[in-house]
Amino acid sequence: MGGTALATPVEAQGGVDEYAYKRLEREARARHTGTSRVGSSSRSTVCELCGGGDVVWGSMCQACRGRLLGGPGPGEEVAPPASPLQRSPKSRRRRRAGGGVIAPSGTATAPPAPAPVNRPGMSLIQNVPGAIYRCLTDNARTVIFVTHQICTMTGRTAAEFRPGASNLSSLVHPDDAAQVAAHLSALGEGEAFECEYRLVTDEGERWVHDRAHVVVDDAGHRFMDGVLMDVTERRRAQDEMQWMALHDPLTTLPNRRAFAEELAVELGRADDRRNLSAAVFDIDHFKSINDTHGHETGDVALVEVAARLRSAIGGSGSVSRTGGEEFVALLPGHSLAQATVVAELARRAVCAAPIGVLDVTVSGGVACLAAGDDLVGNADTALYRAKHEGRNRVVAFP
Repeated sequence: MGGTALATPVEAQGGVDEYAYKRLEREARARHTGTSRVGSSSRSTVCELCGGGDVVWGSMCQACRGRLLGGPGPGEEVAPPASPLQRSPKSRRRRRAGGGVIAPSGTATAPPAPAPVNRPGMSLIQNVPGAIYRCLTDNARTVIFVTHQICTMTGRTAAEFRPGASNLSSLVHPDDAAQVAAHLSALGEGEAFECEYRLVTDEGERWVHDRAHVVVDDAGHRFMDGVLMDVTERRRAQDEMQWMALHDPLTTLPNRRAFAEELAVELGRADDRRNLSAAVFDIDHFKSINDTHGHETGDVALVEVAARLRSAIGGSGSVSRTGGEEFVALLPGHSLAQATVVAELARRAVCAAPIGVLDVTVSGGVACLAAGDDLVGNADTALYRAKHEGRNRVVAFP
């Protein structure tokens, strides 16, 4: 069977499957050499091209073989090759060395698997910038459903949030657990639960805003549906602004506003006016330091004096920077004599060692609430006396 004799009928088919043609030629050669498997029990009886079941030998029925060799008969149309989905699993196909099937050229390929139905509701839920959840109303808040955003917040794998195998209460920071439990216990019928608290994650603490409400299904089961929003950055910004509002950015000590708030608290709870004192300190010749050595050197001196005063006062009270070079120590539970001793120790701590090339000293004035309601004013009066008497000393009022 020569290739030239078959060329015209094949081309007349308008591009009949080249693979099927070569297969036919190979089978004819096998019959000629006596190596054909015709009659073998393992051969296929389904036509490779049309899917018919009248195969006598080879892998094509007589009708397809006739069409291939002689073209379509009168009034006949060429039958399209069978789709691989229509062919028998036993039909013989060439395979690669690794086992992959080599599809015949021109043969229809299997259609791709249908894409999963993307329901608009699920897409919306998965794209919400927060973790939507449903949990039981038990104390542990056992998870029934939660979206993948919970993994982003906590750093834990999705497997750890299988329904019924995880709970929300275990994620709450221990310091916030009582607050969350109190909000939940006070939740009335139809009321919304809303609370901000910290989650414990592998990467540290995360602040979340939790808002939920109780729902009841048709069977009467109670659930809590809610959403967790990550508000860590907002809380950090709020904490930073609050800190800056109450602290001096240079020395990191509380500022005048913070001192006023603390003084108001101590005045309100002072049960004995003799046991609330204050000490005011002022750096000696500070203007000369700035004029002679520059403001940067002056800032270094301020930072170091603040650190030495804070260390010397320790647990006796608190130190605030209330002015340019002025510091105030509030000493609850200290009488005038006790406060004077603490102030003297602080003064000595400041002048104990030079600050760079500077020998820095401070003057101090001490007052007790028993001497009058203007506690800080009286301490200032004592400070002026210390300045007038030669500086680098502590004077008590009156």
